[in-house]
Amino acid sequence: MNFSWWNAQVTGWPRFLVGRRPAVTGVRVAAVLLLYFGFFRVSFQPIRVAGVSMEPNYHDGQLRLLNARVYRSSEPQRGDVVAIRPQRNRTVVLKRIVALPGERVSVRSGGRVYVNGELLEEPYVTGRGIPPQPEMLLGSDQYFAIGDNRSVTLYDVVRRDEILGRAK
Repeated sequence: MNFSWWNAQVTGWPRFLVGRRPAVTGVRVAAVLLLYFGFFRVSFQPIRVAGVSMEPNYHDGQLRLLNARVYRSSEPQRGDVVAIRPQRNRTVVLKRIVALPGERVSVRSGGRVYVNGELLEEPYVTGRGIPPQPEMLLGSDQYFAIGDNRSVTLYDVVRRDEILGRAK
C-alpha cells in the first residue's frame, strides 16, 4: 500500500498514535490483539469471587485469574484452589481440592477433613460449623472439594471433567 500521503499530511496526535508506517502499526495491533485473546481468553480467564466460602484467602468481590491450561499437562493436587462447574448447574464455584482419586475421605465434627483415616492439616481453614460427612471412597476420576470457611461452605465430590482450572 502506498501511504506517502500519510507522511506528508498527517501530524500531531494521529501521527503519534499510528507512526510513520500505518500498515506496520496495523499488523502490530493485530498481533497484540491475537496474543491477548489467545493468552487471556484461552489460558488465563478473569473470575470474580462471589460469596464467603473461601475466606479468608479469597474475598467476596475479589477479581482473580483462572489458569485454564494448567491441568492439560498435569492433574489437580491436594491444596489447589480450583474453579468447578458442576454439570447439574451453570454456576462456577471456587473450592479447594482436599482429597484425590482413590482416597478415602470424610468430614468429621468441626469441619475437620480426614483422608485415608488421618487428619488433614489445613492451616488456611476458618470456622468449624459444617455437618459431618461419612467416609467415602473416591473413584478414579473423582476429587473431594471444599471451601476454606467451614462455617458456611458446601463440599462435594467432583469429577475431573468438571474442574475448569486453578485459581491464582
